[in-house]
Amino acid sequence: MELRTLGRTGLQVSVAGFGGGGLSCLGLKQGKAEKEIIQLLNKGLDAGINLLDTSERNGTEPAIGKALKNRARDKIILSSKRSVSYGEHQVSSAEFSKAIDDSLRALGVDYIDIFSFHGVFPGEYDRVVQELLPSLTQAKAAGKVRFCGITEAFKSDTRHQMLQTALMDDLWDVIMVGYNVFNFSAQELLFDQVNQNNIGVLGMFAVRQALRDEDNFLETVRKLIESGELNGHFDEESILNQLLNECEERLSVAELAYRYCLGNPSIHSVLMGTGNPLHLEQNLGAFNKSTLSPIKIQLIEKHFGGIQTVSGQRVTSE
Repeated sequence: MELRTLGRTGLQVSVAGFGGGGLSCLGLKQGKAEKEIIQLLNKGLDAGINLLDTSERNGTEPAIGKALKNRARDKIILSSKRSVSYGEHQVSSAEFSKAIDDSLRALGVDYIDIFSFHGVFPGEYDRVVQELLPSLTQAKAAGKVRFCGITEAFKSDTRHQMLQTALMDDLWDVIMVGYNVFNFSAQELLFDQVNQNNIGVLGMFAVRQALRDEDNFLETVRKLIESGELNGHFDEESILNQLLNECEERLSVAELAYRYCLGNPSIHSVLMGTGNPLHLEQNLGAFNKSTLSPIKIQLIEKHFGGIQTVSGQRVTSE
C-alpha cells in the first residue's frame, strides 16, 4: 500500500487509515465480539495499513491494543483522541491528563504517536488552547505522546470554522479534516495554510450515509436540489452514471469516494471504518487502485464545487 509523509511529523503513513469510530466502531455497534474485531484489524494490518485511529468514545482502544501485542510497536502509528466536553461538562486539564494515561493503559503501549483534541466546536477552541493544551504538551515532553493534533466537529462545522481559526496558530502537528465528494471545501479554506505549515492531514467522513451506495447518493443530491444549492436542472442519475462507469466496470459509490479523496495530495491518509471483512476487502481494493481519472475529478468539482453544508452524515441547513 502507498505510504505518504504525514507533514512535519515525518511519519510514513499508509494512504488508508483504519478508523475505530464512524458508524461501525470496528463492528462494536453491530455486536461483534472482540475476537472478531482483532481478526479484522489483523487483516487490515497484514494488507499494509499502518495507521490505526481510535478514541475513548468509540470503545475500540482495548481491541486495538490486543491486536498489536504480537507486532513491532515502531511499525504501527497510533492515533487517539479525547473529547473536550460532554454535554454541558467541560473537561478540565487534570481530566485530560488522566485521559491520556487511560488511553495508554487501554492500548497497552508506552506512547501514542498522535493524540488529538477531538471534535472541537468553534466556540471551544480558545479554551482548548488556554486551558487544555498545556496538558498535552506536558504529555509530549514526558514521552507519552509524540505529536499534538486537533479534529473538527465536521457533522455540524461543515465550513471548517474551528480549523480555520486553529490554522492561524502554529500549534498543531496533525489535523483531522472532513472531506468528501459532496464537500471538498477544505481545499479552498484550509489546505493552502496546511501546506505552508507542513501540517499532517488525516481525512475523515470520506464515506458516511450520503456516499454509502447509489440510493443515498441520489437522495443527497435531490435534497441539495430542493434546498437550492444545486441547480434544479441537475440530472443526478446521468452524473452518477458518468462517475461510476469505468471501462467495463461499474464502481461502487464508496470506491468513487475513497479514490476521490486519495487524489488530493494535501491529504496524507484517508480514514475508513468497517466491522465487515468483505467491506474491508472492498475498501482495500479501492485504496490499492489509482486515483480517479482527471475527467471524473473535473466532473465532481464542476457539479459539487461550492457546497459547504454537507458532512455526508446528513444535509445541514443554514
